[in-house]
Amino acid sequence: GVYVMIEQVDKAYLERNFGSGEGNLYKASFGFDTMWQGPNPELYQDIGAEKKTNEEENDWSDIVELLDILNNTPDDEFPDEIEGILNVDGFLSYLAANAVLSNMDSLVGDSCNFYLYNNPSTGLFELIPWDLNVAFGNRNVSHESGNGLTADEMIALDIEEPVTQGEEHLLIERVLAVDDYMDAYLDKVADLVAGEFSPTQMNASFDDMHGVIEEAVYADKYKEFSDEAFASSLTTDLPDSDDPGRVLGLKPFVADR
Repeated sequence: GVYVMIEQVDKAYLERNFGSGEGNLYKASFGFDTMWQGPNPELYQDIGAEKKTNEEENDWSDIVELLDILNNTPDDEFPDEIEGILNVDGFLSYLAANAVLSNMDSLVGDSCNFYLYNNPSTGLFELIPWDLNVAFGNRNVSHESGNGLTADEMIALDIEEPVTQGEEHLLIERVLAVDDYMDAYLDKVADLVAGEFSPTQMNASFDDMHGVIEEAVYADKYKEFSDEAFASSLTTDLPDSDDPGRVLGLKPFVADR
């Protein structure tokens, strides 16, 4: 059969990607709370994040500082302050890819499925994405913990406000409220749409990956879908194009998005 191998975000990963695995790593599983609760670090240990490194020290002061800046810094001081604690360019790259893919099972939806790593090499937080299995507009109203968006709404997700309405997304809202950051973000979106996310490049990738796994998929006796569904999902929505909770075909999603 076909199995997904997911690399763990552990010290080996951190050392390879950031030069050190000694910083504080936090995993946001669901509903990461950015509300300011005062300067006491003990008040922030139940905010939808799990400390994954340096657990014995139990030092949450860096998260407290990040939330202090997000909640309490005046607009005219915000760019200087946020650039002193967050890799803003890296964050904008993540946000651009996430928005283009309409991946709502993430920071932009239920504030989940990401890590924050305080990189000791730079002193900046890095956002690391996680659990991307319902990207390409496929965490819609049919999902077991659906975000209230239909398949068509996922296709038409607003690039300038790529979040689930009615939810708090303070980090995204404050960063994109800075004109220079919004311009840089939109440039990244435009580069993706013209490059890696273009139908020409994406369709070739889909065909290549489909060919790699096709034989193993057909041989899998325990898969949760039919061979016909696997074959048609490249080019066709399932079950049909009128179902608001349908699974979006990969090639049509890229073209329509």
